[in-house]
Amino acid sequence: MLEEFTSILDNGLVIKAVVFFFLMRLQSIIIDFVTSQTTSVPPEEEDDVDQSNDNASSMELSSLIAMCGMLCRGDNVVNDELFQDPPPKEDCPICFLPMPFASGAILDIDWAYGKIMCNGCMEAAGKEMAKGNMEICCPFCRTPVEKTQEESDRRLKKRMKAGDPNAFFKRGAENYELGEKIEKVVGLWQQAAERGSLTAHYQVGLAYSFGKGIEKDMEKSLHHSRLAAMGGHEIARYNLGITEGNNGNFDLSMKHFMIGANSGVDRSLKKVGEGYRAGLVTKDEYANTLRAYQSSREEMKSEQRTKASASDFSKAMSRCNDQTTAKFLR
Repeated sequence: MLEEFTSILDNGLVIKAVVFFFLMRLQSIIIDFVTSQTTSVPPEEEDDVDQSNDNASSMELSSLIAMCGMLCRGDNVVNDELFQDPPPKEDCPICFLPMPFASGAILDIDWAYGKIMCNGCMEAAGKEMAKGNMEICCPFCRTPVEKTQEESDRRLKKRMKAGDPNAFFKRGAENYELGEKIEKVVGLWQQAAERGSLTAHYQVGLAYSFGKGIEKDMEKSLHHSRLAAMGGHEIARYNLGITEGNNGNFDLSMKHFMIGANSGVDRSLKKVGEGYRAGLVTKDEYANTLRAYQSSREEMKSEQRTKASASDFSKAMSRCNDQTTAKFLR
């Protein structure tokens, strides 16, 4: 991975310090198929940390707890709640636009305050740092970039002690990249899910489905996939649509795809179009879905994000993510 980014540097995109900054902060999303639910691995002894900025994580966790209770009350309630619109996307704390998708987008995490920033703002800040117009620091809180692995670990441990689900997610990703036993990774991802990480719930669902590092259990896989989808994880929602379609439940399948398309997901909109041509979706439903899709895409769109998505950095990160996924599934 480092060789690929060094090549990008040689082309003059960013300086080494900026790449180090991105790499340290983006490791948490490098894995697309990591697991959860078996061994709980308690965090190491950590320093105290100010927890006053964890309101967002607490709210997300409270919502997921409510969803868990709902899922235990029966299939009818599940269907009623499952097909409601997901909660609104959070805004980037820098540009104040709705975040790109819960999955498949390069996001950055500020480890001083646990804030998540969009790829557009990170790319723009990185270019300013490369030009020398901006200190090499977090674009949100202006905390200087950690210069050593020890300093990075210390900050991460503080976020873990504060209960930040993204910190547990990142620690699991780091352990996986270092070749740790899958059971240890599983324990950390389980803790991330318990603390409200939608991505972790998605990974748990995949883990139970494939039996990676955990006993295969399709019922538990469905449970976690539903939690992720209800919280707004678009790929989890899409996968549920595929599953229902494979089971012959085309009405439920199209409902999933329409909700995903309403959030601006291309592949979900494509499925809705196929459903319309097959007579599974009405003309009005298709038209309403198209309007909602276009509105969602416009809300998330910015010139910075468009440039960032097309950058060599983003493409390299996507390739690295694909390589990690392939490694995990072997």
